[in-house]
Amino acid sequence: VIVIVSQRSIRCPAASHTSGDRRSLPISRPLSSFFRMSGLVAPLSDATGAGRSISWMQFLKETYPVIVTRSRVRPATIDDAKMVIDTLSRGFANDPIFAWMLPDPSTRAQYTRAFFDVFAPFNIERGIVDMTNDGAGVGLWLDVDPSQPSAEAEIGEQLAEACGPHVDRLGIIDELMIAAHPMEKPHAYLHFLATIPELQGNGLGSAILEENIRRLDATGRPAYLEATTTRSAALYARHGFKRLPHTIDPPGGPSMYPMWREPFGA
Repeated sequence: VIVIVSQRSIRCPAASHTSGDRRSLPISRPLSSFFRMSGLVAPLSDATGAGRSISWMQFLKETYPVIVTRSRVRPATIDDAKMVIDTLSRGFANDPIFAWMLPDPSTRAQYTRAFFDVFAPFNIERGIVDMTNDGAGVGLWLDVDPSQPSAEAEIGEQLAEACGPHVDRLGIIDELMIAAHPMEKPHAYLHFLATIPELQGNGLGSAILEENIRRLDATGRPAYLEATTTRSAALYARHGFKRLPHTIDPPGGPSMYPMWREPFGA
């Protein structure tokens, strides 16, 4: 898997309040205590100084849209394909593996888009694609059964064509990843996880990851991925993935770090 996420958790700045009406809002005691301790106070006046009363949920929606809206994760359908492709293409614009595979910066965006034009619809139809409400983050999973042929083989020729003159480098990466992939038992394989650049670091990647991890734990299914940086490997480690003893090393390129996760309680 090629990963574009940040380890940073969401940090909420304290909201300011006016010196006007400070009547309490009808919220639960635990939620009220949370906001009081964290310094978050619902504004009760608008820009003109006129008082207005808003619910805490509306306050959150207006003030922290990333938390309230974008962190809602749902399965993608084929109707979401363009949104998924857009996010993947933007999220992988500066990915080290794509930079090695597509070394010409002047055409990298073109071929990256062409690659995901093939892969994203295929994954939506054959696997699981989790996405935030607005498509700002996406995660692409496929099930792997060692007793069955690889599903990705069905689109091998299309992916090769999508990479144009860089097809040889795609072949190198593919062979190295196949050789390193553990195939002792069925598992879920996280192919890609991405968020749009301007929202990296807002916890969207973790929210998307956790969506399928809950399903995997419920069904007792292990998972596999390849992290492209030590930083993303550390993120995955916090979600229960463990580094395997080997790395994937394209010639003259960046290392990838295979990781495996057993279901919780296994």
